[in-house]
Amino acid sequence: MLPTNILSAASVGLLSTLATCASATPTHKDGGPIPPDSQLLFSLKMNLGASVNFGLGPRGTRFGDPILGGSFEGPKLNGVILPVGGDWGLLDARGGFQALTVFQFQTADGANIFVRGTGPTPNGKGLHYLSLETGAENYYWVNDIMVVGATSVDREKGLVTIDAWQMIPPAS
Repeated sequence: MLPTNILSAASVGLLSTLATCASATPTHKDGGPIPPDSQLLFSLKMNLGASVNFGLGPRGTRFGDPILGGSFEGPKLNGVILPVGGDWGLLDARGGFQALTVFQFQTADGANIFVRGTGPTPNGKGLHYLSLETGAENYYWVNDIMVVGATSVDREKGLVTIDAWQMIPPAS
């Protein structure tokens, strides 16, 4: 009899937890989920140097482009892209391209923000997850936000443009 009582208590606890989680998720009036909102954080133009091909490896062909600099401007962040970091890529056997970009912002008032981006870029366009990191007090909030960048790459001009959007959770 004890196992049945324990199972019943566990079932009630699980159902209660699931009901609480379900009621905490915002939904449309038709019952579907509400998508997050977004706000433009910045737009950037980044200049790349000559590409270095590392050759074929076990996961595909790797290459990298040095970041020569650039600028970014938006409602919350403005400044220059310092000439450090790189834009690395992996081209797989099926033609899929995966980017990994690491670089540094310097805001108009002198704060440094480390930026890391990753995501697929088929045909020179894609969406990237951008992670921002700083110890600067005025910009510490960037450590705790989700940023998605709509990216375009012009290899002939050595130019990357990104419109970066801060994702905003739906209101409850």
